[in-house]
Amino acid sequence: WRVFPLPSDIQREIRTFFNGKSILELSIADVAFASLSPPKTFGLQVSKDVFVNGKDLSQQLGNVLDIPKKLRADLDEYQKQGVALLVQTLKSTGGVILADEMGLGKTIQVIAAILKISPSTENPVLIICPTSLIANWCNEIQKFSPSLSVNVHRGVNRAGVISSLKTADIVLSTYDTIVSDELLFRGIKWGCIVCDEAQALKNP
Repeated sequence: WRVFPLPSDIQREIRTFFNGKSILELSIADVAFASLSPPKTFGLQVSKDVFVNGKDLSQQLGNVLDIPKKLRADLDEYQKQGVALLVQTLKSTGGVILADEMGLGKTIQVIAAILKISPSTENPVLIICPTSLIANWCNEIQKFSPSLSVNVHRGVNRAGVISSLKTADIVLSTYDTIVSDELLFRGIKWGCIVCDEAQALKNP
């Protein structure tokens, strides 16, 4: 083996190429960009493991997933894989889209993933959905994970202070309410944000 010291300016070159980010801050998108347009100032090798497709990864992760004991449900194999992929992708990239047909259990997969995140009143999970789905979310959380407390933030009687949102593990609200109370919601460090029927986000 031959060992060569790295140039003293390598950190600066990396940060310049990745727009100010360090190695530890890189996302999958950053790595994908770098692999398509490699830097000219330093060499770059990307492991094949970085770009494992979602189906293969979910099957691998589903086999080793530790289902939360507080979940009152028996998940099908594909649901376990979905939960595992949700949790792993959130950890590695900070966001994930779960798209599936109706009736296959997306809600219970999200609830199981929330349990793995272990929300608290200090860092609650925010679930945003259409008004018509508020009751469904409340019922599903109560049915499958009654240990999670829920605060429904909507309607004319909702409180207007940040402390009112830090009273439960999960804050449930609607897209319209989020727009109206944007400054209030910005004041909390959310453990995770779930957007149900997320096509609503295309409307500014």
